[in-house]
Amino acid sequence: MRVGRKIALVGGVPILVAAAIAAAGWFLLAQGERARAGALLAARVYHDLTLARMVRDDSVSARADARAAIETRFFDLTARAGRGLEALQNQARTRSQAERAAAARQSLGRYVARMRDFSAVARENDGLIAEMGQRANRLTDLAEQARQRQQAANVDLAWTMTGKVNRLRATRDVVAGLNAVLAAAWQGTLARQRGEEAAHSER
Repeated sequence: MRVGRKIALVGGVPILVAAAIAAAGWFLLAQGERARAGALLAARVYHDLTLARMVRDDSVSARADARAAIETRFFDLTARAGRGLEALQNQARTRSQAERAAAARQSLGRYVARMRDFSAVARENDGLIAEMGQRANRLTDLAEQARQRQQAANVDLAWTMTGKVNRLRATRDVVAGLNAVLAAAWQGTLARQRGEEAAHSER
């Protein structure tokens, strides 16, 4: 082997080793950055899913007029979590990691589907409750109108009965007056007859 080749070989080995070490370090650094990015992404997904669960619990006890906004918040959070899981699946370094991310996406899809079913049932129930409330209010109004009509009818009946009683009293007073007049006239007639009979007897 020539001296020049030996010098080149001996001098090149450290350079190649240094290049290999640098490449390995860059690869490990890239893997570390990728792992950190994946960890941050997984943390965001977990945070979104935790918030989505809390929002779901709030939607169960929410008023009908507030439920739509809560459901929108839930679907926004789960959609963002779904995109995060998809990114994790694409960034997975092993098949096992990709399969776990895919399984999580499927579970999230079922979770969202159940929430959509619940939302549909809740809207239907809210509609029925609102309709029942309207009917109850209508019945209350009708009952109040009937009560007012009955009250007015009772007042009219009371006035009618009072008028009849007053007329009966007036008639009774007239009859009593006539009876008194007739009785007085009868007494006068009897007195005259007795006077005439007494006069005839004296003759």
